[in-house]
This record gives sequence, C-alpha cells and structure tokens, in this order.
Amino acid sequence: PGTLFRGAYFGQSQFVELVARIQLNPHVSLIQGGDYRHSSMNLYNFGTYPASEWGPAGSYSSALDSSISQSSLFSSLLVTGLAEKLSIDLGARLNVNSRYGNN
Repeated sequence: PGTLFRGAYFGQSQFVELVARIQLNPHVSLIQGGDYRHSSMNLYNFGTYPASEWGPAGSYSSALDSSISQSSLFSSLLVTGLAEKLSIDLGARLNVNSRYGNN
C-alpha cells in the first residue's frame, strides 16, 4: 500500500521599487533608489494517511508558516561617453534582510 497526502499551499509575494536618475552633466548621472520585497508561504498539512482498499486511515493536521522580507537602498554614479566606448559605474547597495541581517 502507498500513502496519500492531503494539504493546501498558499503563497504571496510583494515587491515595490523606486528609482530616480539625476543628470549632472551630459556624461555623468546619479542613480538612486530603494526597494522592498516580502514573501510569505503557508502550507496546511491535513494528514498523510496509509492507503488501503477501504480508503485513507488516520488523521492529523499541522501548519507550516514562513515569511521573509528585505529592504534595500542603492546609489550609483554613472559616467558614459568616455573614449566613445568606455563607461564607468561606481555604486553601493545596502540590504536589510529579516533572515540574514544587513549587508
């Protein structure tokens, strides 16, 4: 005999980003922005039952919930049009994550 699983999964993901570009002169731009991301998941396990010719037997219920969020700020100085084919981008980013902290 095998086993039967009965459950339900629900997930949600949200993302928002704001970016601004400021042209300082014809060759230099300042790009700044931030974003926020959030994901959550719920798994409802209504039971794993041994299968038989009479149908599933036994019962239990459990739930698994998980979520993660991250906020970020970033800034970049972009220099273009140097020597016709050269561009330079110098940037920094800060991530604040609910699971692994800041980096």
